[in-house]
Amino acid sequence: MIVDIDLNDIDKAIQTMTKLKELQQKEEKWQPKGGEFHICCGNIYQCGSITSSLETEFGVRFETRESAEKATKAYRKYHRLYKLAEELNEGWNPDMNNDLQPKFVIAKRKGKYISYQINIIEFPHCVYFKDAETAQKAIKILEKEDD
Repeated sequence: MIVDIDLNDIDKAIQTMTKLKELQQKEEKWQPKGGEFHICCGNIYQCGSITSSLETEFGVRFETRESAEKATKAYRKYHRLYKLAEELNEGWNPDMNNDLQPKFVIAKRKGKYISYQINIIEFPHCVYFKDAETAQKAIKILEKEDD
């Protein structure tokens, strides 16, 4: 049996399939890698290879105990700061679409806490305070925790 194949058609088909594969890869949402170590309520558990997709998506699974311990410290700091802002802000929430609304953040520079105002930039995973006075109250609380 003789088959007449146009090599240009094959080349076009390969190019089309390559483009489709690239588009599909771009559309896939990034997910954190899982691992054997799981953080739950600040504790680290070794769970083996059984991984809940929700745990992986939330980012509480780690490949090593060391990375889980480091994450636990970071999570604790973030969540405590988040709760502190929630309490001190008394229901205020930043409007990130309003460049005129002052928003204050806390940072640590050379071992000292500082606050500064930002209006037009949104930092991912940043905790905002409604005014300079509220940020200063938070700094005093954070400094006591560091003692």
